[in-house]
Amino acid sequence: MFNRLTSRSIKLSIYLLFACSLIIFVLLMANSHESLCRYIFMLYSNTTQAQQNKIKELYLTEQALLAMRIFSFVLCLALLLMSLFANIVSDILKSIKESLFYLVNAVINKYHSMTKSEKTALWISVLLLAIYRCYFMFHYPLMHDEMASYLFFVRNGWLVTLSYYPAPNNHILYNMSCIPFSYLFTDGLHTMRIPVFLMSILLYVAVFFFFYRYYSFKVALCIALIFAFLPLSNLYSVLGRGYMIYTFCALVVVYATMKLYRNPYEKKIWILYSMFSIAGFYTLPVFFYLFLVCTIFLLTAVILSKKQHCIFIFFIAHVVVSIGVILLYMPVLMVSGYKALFQHSWAKPMSTEKFIHQLPNYLSVVSQALIGFDVHAPLILLFLTIMLSIYLWIRKKNHVLYFLFMFVAILFVIFLQRLHPFPRIWIYAEIGIAFAISCTTILTSNYLKKYRDVFYVLIVSCVAAGYCLYPLLYEDSVFDHYRAMHQTTKNVVLSGAKQIYVDHDDYYLSVLYHVAKNNIQGITVNHKDLQSDYDVFITNKKELHTQLSERYRLWMENTDVKVYKTIK
Repeated sequence: MFNRLTSRSIKLSIYLLFACSLIIFVLLMANSHESLCRYIFMLYSNTTQAQQNKIKELYLTEQALLAMRIFSFVLCLALLLMSLFANIVSDILKSIKESLFYLVNAVINKYHSMTKSEKTALWISVLLLAIYRCYFMFHYPLMHDEMASYLFFVRNGWLVTLSYYPAPNNHILYNMSCIPFSYLFTDGLHTMRIPVFLMSILLYVAVFFFFYRYYSFKVALCIALIFAFLPLSNLYSVLGRGYMIYTFCALVVVYATMKLYRNPYEKKIWILYSMFSIAGFYTLPVFFYLFLVCTIFLLTAVILSKKQHCIFIFFIAHVVVSIGVILLYMPVLMVSGYKALFQHSWAKPMSTEKFIHQLPNYLSVVSQALIGFDVHAPLILLFLTIMLSIYLWIRKKNHVLYFLFMFVAILFVIFLQRLHPFPRIWIYAEIGIAFAISCTTILTSNYLKKYRDVFYVLIVSCVAAGYCLYPLLYEDSVFDHYRAMHQTTKNVVLSGAKQIYVDHDDYYLSVLYHVAKNNIQGITVNHKDLQSDYDVFITNKKELHTQLSERYRLWMENTDVKVYKTIK
């Protein structure tokens, strides 16, 4: 009875989706390019005529409209076919549900196997971490990328977030998760940071249970604590970006890869592998690097198994991932174009000579970002890698060791691309670093037989505590620029000025943010057109190429800008 009801509800849902798709297709076919643009701009009435013309020229083009018509037609056909095979769709959705429940039940069963004291210790650590995260969530001011994501994507709703991709800072899946919070809060700080706060706590628990499958409670908890306080994890667990979802997806995909290496026939694990690979790509396209390593590792295992059925499953899973990623990015491809994804300024390859020349410095910068040490960071990272390798070799975890060594393939791919990606995209490597620190401590403590456990807990506690204090000692000064910026721009916006010119990228975003936050109408903010008379000028101190007339006087000044206002 339940299965029949489920099948009927799924069929009804497909019919409803088909009806909506058909209506959209008819509207796209029945209206001209101009009328469709007018309708869209009615939804976003806060845009100026100049902005509308630019959007029509760059994004809502005739070619984009044609692509939308074709895609909506194909979507109608696909939904019609799905309605004819509703039972198959029902079985697929049931398998996805079972796979997710398999993952959840594995965590629940492991939790129930813990002693009462272990459960108490885990909950206390979660509570303390949540308090720590809450403090920094409100202590740190909004940064450049957070303001850009809020102003240009989240605040404009799902339609813009799904299709507008001016730069890789649109972490689509994360920004979509922020949209519901934009209806609950009027400011960008709560809207952008509450989802990442929740995700960071979930990731902490996930890291703990990932290692608790293979090691003792003490080791798993220590690894999770060290990871939680490593520099990149600590920073991006409170900033409104998609790196926590990205890392969570990476962890699940690695977990699935390890399981499939031992048993490539588990359908539930293949579904988890495919689902979270798609989610990782939809958060950040650079998920490709981790996915490539997992793919090579699984392909090697499947080929060595010499079983054609395994190869077929491997092929189907990766076809599903490819189709899923293409479908999800289809709105971006239609509106922003393929160049937005593949030919943006951060994806331009270097010359081979420049790439090789700057590679040592890049590896040094990445090492510093991952472990937080400015001095000898690459050597420390190399030492931790060697100690981790020794530990895995002693424990006869050779398959894990081979998997870690396959990350060398990433260097080869980067060499082929001739790119130096941002260090923060390797944030998931901090899970491995936390594991390496723990393994190094275990190997060292083995020489102190009587006090081994005390030594292990003491060293790991000191490391975690040191990284816990790291933001207060170092990162806090980095945010002084943003605190001064927000104070200055808030004063400018609330001063009653109607025409504001900003000659600084960060300050331009901050002015726009405070205009939106305070819901002030009638303010014109510009950072390009110098032809108009402005009430306030915010000029960049480092450039100072804005020449002002004598009717302006200096109003405010900080380390970044000078603010001038008209003399009344």
